[in-house]
Amino acid sequence: MQAYALAGFSPSEVTPDASVQLANVAGAQTSNQLTVCFTRQLASVGQSGVEVTLAGSTPMNFAGANHISLLAYTTSPEDDEEEEGGVIWTAPGTRNYVNWHGGMMVTAWVALAPLGIIIARHKWLLVGRGQLWSQLHRGIQAAAALLALIGFIIPFSTFGAGFELDSSDTPTTIHSTLGALMMLLLSIHVTLAFFRPAPDTPSRYLWKALHFWNGSVLLFFSVANIGLGVLLYRHHFDSSGIRWIIPAILLLVFYSVLNVALGLTHTRDCKRSLEGTGEEQHQLRGVEFVGMGYMPYQDSAPGR
Repeated sequence: MQAYALAGFSPSEVTPDASVQLANVAGAQTSNQLTVCFTRQLASVGQSGVEVTLAGSTPMNFAGANHISLLAYTTSPEDDEEEEGGVIWTAPGTRNYVNWHGGMMVTAWVALAPLGIIIARHKWLLVGRGQLWSQLHRGIQAAAALLALIGFIIPFSTFGAGFELDSSDTPTTIHSTLGALMMLLLSIHVTLAFFRPAPDTPSRYLWKALHFWNGSVLLFFSVANIGLGVLLYRHHFDSSGIRWIIPAILLLVFYSVLNVALGLTHTRDCKRSLEGTGEEQHQLRGVEFVGMGYMPYQDSAPGR
């Protein structure tokens, strides 16, 4: 509970008023009611110069939030946001920007990135179509990287004073730090894509290992950070966060099942082709089988 000086409607015009001290602050909340008690000196007029009097009514503004870092509010009734029985007053447009931030991150890391990975992992589905799998993989991952970059910039350019980082707020600190680390890993990943060695060169195997593990760590961090972001969203806006939880879970489950199903299908078809005898050759979904052995397409094959 803190006194503020209201000079206008923008966050920069709503600042803490240190000249008014509150004491004996206490509160109680039920499912549909919030009671706040505090003591202040009547003689403290504060920066507004308005004296609180017992002789008549004194209009007061009230803004409620469940997080100390939300220090910027609007006095405009048009900007209040009602959800789940409560009204949360925040800086104008802040929640919309938070939704854009979350939407871009979920789209980039949960919708696009896993799809690009599956296309590269199961490129045998596109055998005979040249480098179509590579073009799809690069295009989808490039779109994911662009959305992630925009989503990363949004908090620094639009959230305003209401979301300034509080050193005592551990979840927000972790979320921001992990996001910065992800951008570093993403930069490395994009750089690696421009310096892919030629096939059958010794450095190619090192490049593939770096590409695989950097991408895997990046995807793991992204899912973890999105989960943390949903928790922060619930905390800041007193919301269930269902709009983020359900799509993210459905997409992750879908891609996981799809990846396992494609892998099992390919393994089953390989085993069936290996049942041949002699020097009979089989060609099945990008894998050349000779007798009882098989030789997958290598990076040195045409179009790789």
